[in-house]
Amino acid sequence: MGTVLLFSQKNKEEAHLMTSLKETLKSLDNNSEKTFKKTKKIEEKAEQINAKEVRLEAIRAEYLYHRKRMDFVDMMATAKRLYQIGISYNLPVYEAMAKNLLFETYAYNGLYEKAFTQLEDGKRILNKNKIEDSLLTVTKANLFISYSNYYLLKNNLEKQLKYIKLSLREVNKLPDNNYKAKSLYVGYSNLAQVFDKMNRLDSAKYYVDLSLSKYKGEGRKDILLNNFLILGNEAKKRKESKKALFYFNKAENLEGYKNHLDIEDLYGNLIESYSELNNQNFQELYENKLDSIKLDVSLEQNEFLRKLIKNRNNDSNHNFVLIIVLIVIVSSGIIFYFLIKRDFEYSQFTPKNISPNLGDQNGAEYAKLLEMFRQNDLAYITHFNNLFPGFCQKLIELNPKLTKTEIEFSTYLKLKVSTKTIARYKNLSTRTVQNKKYILRKKLNLPKGIDIYQWFDKIND
Repeated sequence: MGTVLLFSQKNKEEAHLMTSLKETLKSLDNNSEKTFKKTKKIEEKAEQINAKEVRLEAIRAEYLYHRKRMDFVDMMATAKRLYQIGISYNLPVYEAMAKNLLFETYAYNGLYEKAFTQLEDGKRILNKNKIEDSLLTVTKANLFISYSNYYLLKNNLEKQLKYIKLSLREVNKLPDNNYKAKSLYVGYSNLAQVFDKMNRLDSAKYYVDLSLSKYKGEGRKDILLNNFLILGNEAKKRKESKKALFYFNKAENLEGYKNHLDIEDLYGNLIESYSELNNQNFQELYENKLDSIKLDVSLEQNEFLRKLIKNRNNDSNHNFVLIIVLIVIVSSGIIFYFLIKRDFEYSQFTPKNISPNLGDQNGAEYAKLLEMFRQNDLAYITHFNNLFPGFCQKLIELNPKLTKTEIEFSTYLKLKVSTKTIARYKNLSTRTVQNKKYILRKKLNLPKGIDIYQWFDKIND
């Protein structure tokens, strides 16, 4: 889990640089690419003036950027860099922080025992540190939260509860009441999560309310999402389907960072809620969204694991390499399944399946448009503009540098035409179509976790 940055100020220049970093990070969720570039510049400046803590905090902020993009390879590289520089600066607290980030990266990729080793390393580093200050206290608290997350993944609720309580004990040592409140907001939410899984609904509700009482309009949105998920689960267990759906919708509408595990949990709950309410259209919508996020995660995990294999070719620990190879094979199978499933769904050219927002009266026009696409009809784009007025103009507003070819390619994605189908009817290779999608993502600044078809589907006409 992420933490609020703590800063020590040694001189005016360093203090100014740290303040600049804090202000820059406020826009991480809204403009992550720009924020990342500014953070890199702050890191470079910090290195020049030997502002050690500023540099290390900037590197940690870069890790948060990669995490937001589910870029596991760069998460690993950045965490390792934080560790090495922490050693060179003789700052053990940052070494332990890096170990905590490495735990998270391994855990996200299913390497739980390797992840646990990082926690044990982090604990040993902190136990050797004799300087008791707020930074050490917060790092210990976060390490205990990671232990609790490990036992959550292992479904050991008793140990999860134990480590959350240890984390809260550290938090209560903090002298800064404002930071303490923000930390309690996180800790109480974690307690509520455990009690929810234990089916102790009253206790779960009690700690959610405590957590929300510490939320003053500013704070981590992923924790707010967790609170809404718990309230939704509570309502679902009480057979209050509409109330549950209310909280799950509130969770989905939150802006800010949401890790992929929480998103998968959220979509699973939305699928169940719409199923209970006999709303098949929305149930299918969230089933597709869930498949999409699972596919994105599987692709990133596969790349991460292949990178580990490459780096460990000469490693003496053959058992670990073998485990990674087996995971890659399994994840590749998962990726293949989702690609085939998605291509099949997107190749079903019926108005109901492709564009549920279009309405029955335009169904015939929509079918005609798809036929024009298949026939490479020169009047295709004109007919598209009649059916979806404003779509192309909206794209131009988002990026005036889009070419006519890119705009027309975007219309195929609006229609949810599969990669394979575009390649077939436009006489392109599959790789070329994938590259076109990639370029569009870059030009439109779409995060990795966003399904490109769903993004185009939501553009207002």
